[in-house]
Amino acid sequence: MFADDSSGYRTEQGDYALVDLMGRYDITRQTQVQVNINNVFDKKYYAGICTTCYSYGDPANVTVSLQHNF
Repeated sequence: MFADDSSGYRTEQGDYALVDLMGRYDITRQTQVQVNINNVFDKKYYAGICTTCYSYGDPANVTVSLQHNF
């Protein structure tokens, strides 16, 4: 991914890989807990590049959820 602006400055990003993990445990037949870990190795990468801006992707983060079915 790359972008050129009018001054000839070039922003470029090489190949990269992101690792996400998910684990789920059934506490009971009706209750489950789930953990999601995104960008496990906290890789810094561009989520988008344009001629005047660029934005980094999300850093490492964790989400925990609990679900109960009635």
